[in-house]
Amino acid sequence: MFFPVDDSYNLLGHWDPPGTEKLIVKKLNITPDEARKMIDGVLAKHGMDPAKAVDKDGWRRISLGDTNVVIGVIEWQPEEFHFVVFVPLLGLPPGETQLSDYFRALLILNHHDTLGARFSITGDTLFLNISRPIRGLDTQEVDDSIRSILVVADGMREKLWETLVAEVEDIPTPLDALPDVPLTPKEAQRLSVIFSACDEHGRLIFGDLMKRWFRAGFKIDVTPGAIGFKIPMVERFIGLAALRPGAGSQRQLCILGWESLRNTRSFSDAAVDQFQQTILTFAKPAITESSAHIEINDTFDINSARKLIKVLVVLAGQAQEPPPEQTIQLPLQINGLKLGSKTKQRISQTLNDCSPRIQEIFTFLISGWHTAGGTVLCNRPGSIYLKLTTAEHDFGEYGRLTNTFNLAVLSGPKRNQGPLITVAWDLARGEYPYLDYAAGAVDQFEKTVSSLPKFEKHGTVHRILLTTRYKSEAIDQLLQAMLALKAASQTNELN
Repeated sequence: MFFPVDDSYNLLGHWDPPGTEKLIVKKLNITPDEARKMIDGVLAKHGMDPAKAVDKDGWRRISLGDTNVVIGVIEWQPEEFHFVVFVPLLGLPPGETQLSDYFRALLILNHHDTLGARFSITGDTLFLNISRPIRGLDTQEVDDSIRSILVVADGMREKLWETLVAEVEDIPTPLDALPDVPLTPKEAQRLSVIFSACDEHGRLIFGDLMKRWFRAGFKIDVTPGAIGFKIPMVERFIGLAALRPGAGSQRQLCILGWESLRNTRSFSDAAVDQFQQTILTFAKPAITESSAHIEINDTFDINSARKLIKVLVVLAGQAQEPPPEQTIQLPLQINGLKLGSKTKQRISQTLNDCSPRIQEIFTFLISGWHTAGGTVLCNRPGSIYLKLTTAEHDFGEYGRLTNTFNLAVLSGPKRNQGPLITVAWDLARGEYPYLDYAAGAVDQFEKTVSSLPKFEKHGTVHRILLTTRYKSEAIDQLLQAMLALKAASQTNELN
């Protein structure tokens, strides 16, 4: 049997575009712990909690879009350590001996199409991986390796799966053994592969769920590696659940939309709350930031499946077309800035969710920072990053380097949280003293910012809470403090 290893319903992170972070490390003799610290630093810079990503064996496991990525440091030979990034792509037919042409195609792709990554096979699983000795490793290489493997995995997964299907003549599960629901030939072939990856109980539950969802009048979408349960809206379909087969240590699951349902803007908070509470009465899902995973084992029986379909049908009946998003014209101050079209579009979407007064505040800060030569990025709607790049300086054990970091983040309103500005802190000390060579300027910056109205320390985060009555004088003081720190950061007085 073979199947794609796919977790497209488990979106746990967002990745900044290339060039966002500049960290040039010149130290050559890197220890394994230092390499792991670099990995954790890159994950943290992209909004992930490294502590939550580490498994019992020390591997960093993260999920980005459709791709599960495993990152770590291994002892390749005695006292020779390598930095490794790998992605499980496909399960291959066990003991298959008729794939010589397929393996040849993989070797050809290895030669020129994988951006430094390479395909490999362990057991019955096809992997994509990057490895290199840790000597001379720096955080930019860690970042670039993760980006490269994501690009290749996203671009090749479905093509490799379809090529493998064409190569293997025998479909693992007979078509006449599939659930009695309408399927295209391509969907039937995909479903036969998915069912072959399930145990007998999984096939029974998956088949029952599919038949009942179809009888309720809704769409079943069979993709490589998953069976989606969707409901129609005027111009799109909304996915409520997906069934995914097991892969190695990966279990067969029913993946439910959870907090992600609120982001569709098609369900009221009350409807989502009731859906979640009802699910918890008969199942014990593992809950992530956006989804809930129910393992399809002996504790989840036919009665549980029927309860699940009922609650999904109730939720589907509460779906409403979201109100059209109001589009706003970007202020002239921002339209005139030399920013990428996608960045401007995301800034527009962020401002669209803000009141007119918060739009004025954010526009003032963006324009003032960019005009002074600062970097402005918006990788996804909701957060606008004002970045500062330091002068080259001695950075402790890492040697001489340049850092780019978020000096301030402008965040639009979210559920249960109003708009705010998050400000970098402890820049002259702490774990990452980016501006230890400008300690006096850092002290003045922190003194000014901490005196502003609505400033607070929330855990390790220092932030300014914004209201529609926030005074322009205070925002001007913030910008001037940022610009003064920027000017001081460009000259390394310790040289």
